[in-house]
Amino acid sequence: MITASEFPAHCVARRGRVLGAFGEISYVPVECPRCAQRKPEDIVSEVIALIRDGIRSVSNDLAIIAWNWSWSFYVDIPCAEIIRKLPEDVILMADFERGGFKDVLGHKQHKIDEYSIGYAGPSEQFQASFELARELGLSCMAKLQFGTTHELATVPNLPVLGNLFRKADFLRKNNLAGFMGCWNFGNMITANTAGFNYFLSKECPDDKNLALQAFAERYFPGCRPDRVVAAWDNFADAMNSYPLCIPYLYAGPTNYALAMTPRPEPLSGKSAGRSWLLDERGDDVSGAIADFSLDEIMEGFKLLSEKWRAGTVLLSTGLNGVSDKHAEEELANAEACRAAFRSTYNVFRTYKLRKEWNRDKLPEYLKYAADELENVKRVLPFIEKDKRLGYHSEAQGYMFDADSVKAKIKALEEQLS
Repeated sequence: MITASEFPAHCVARRGRVLGAFGEISYVPVECPRCAQRKPEDIVSEVIALIRDGIRSVSNDLAIIAWNWSWSFYVDIPCAEIIRKLPEDVILMADFERGGFKDVLGHKQHKIDEYSIGYAGPSEQFQASFELARELGLSCMAKLQFGTTHELATVPNLPVLGNLFRKADFLRKNNLAGFMGCWNFGNMITANTAGFNYFLSKECPDDKNLALQAFAERYFPGCRPDRVVAAWDNFADAMNSYPLCIPYLYAGPTNYALAMTPRPEPLSGKSAGRSWLLDERGDDVSGAIADFSLDEIMEGFKLLSEKWRAGTVLLSTGLNGVSDKHAEEELANAEACRAAFRSTYNVFRTYKLRKEWNRDKLPEYLKYAADELENVKRVLPFIEKDKRLGYHSEAQGYMFDADSVKAKIKALEEQLS
């Protein structure tokens, strides 16, 4: 527990208490006149130092980690004004992907500002923070999320093993102090967790392709490793078409698209809600359309779903004849990813059609509905068998399940009849 005495003395005259993730925490509920005159980086540095001193008063053995989440709100990257003031026994944990850049759907050097499995990293922001920490003699960790991310959080994992190899390879070769590999979702044990551990091991080859083949043989005994690796490479290529940006990640329908049932009528105008919580769903997905246009999002998910489908075919042939739990789970997971991405494409193209609805658009709508019906019918057996699918552990509930998909199938069949 952080007590009031661990804050600057002039701040505690007006204080309250709040129940935080780690217990009851004292806090300052109003702006402190003196702190208002100080620089944000000085306050951040002081709080870290006070917490460090409190811990060291009772233990010299506990590791103390300072996470640089959004320090760039206060000072420019690499946030040297804060890092230079860290106590020498504090470990800097830096976000591995935030502050990186990649070309996405025609947007050159588009900024990555969230966790991503579709982007290998390390980001320029991480590199700068890491190099400064090394220069100052500070230990450095990486903040990753290698199960799944907001890109699609209702599946156990995004099986982009080549990108995970690149992340692990950097950690291994640069002798980082460690990593934090999850958050409050993306924590299921899958090929991603097993692969990341293997990629960190001494026996892992330095060459990416050899490393992936060696892991495939270990994780799926009797598989065709070349086909499995080709599938993982297809998935990585597919993710390059994901419209990765904060508005899309937090307002996009990908997590629950499999449960969204379109209708041949004008939009209701009700918001589809937040992507990471169990909000009541409407049909207005405009909140997701910001950095990328509606047409760009549609094109992105069209490409993504088509490339992912090719990857599932490769994975299926690579695992043909392998009858163990790992093969069954990874095939189901890959199919669920494919279906979610295809549903997302259909959500946006029916949304565009319904924005200015008239009956002349019905034939085109029915074509989209037929595509979606085929999509959800294909994935339903996997959802029925694998109870991991559809569950979002941050929301603490299912965003799609067998019952919601069956209801959608019934509604689409009625529309098409």
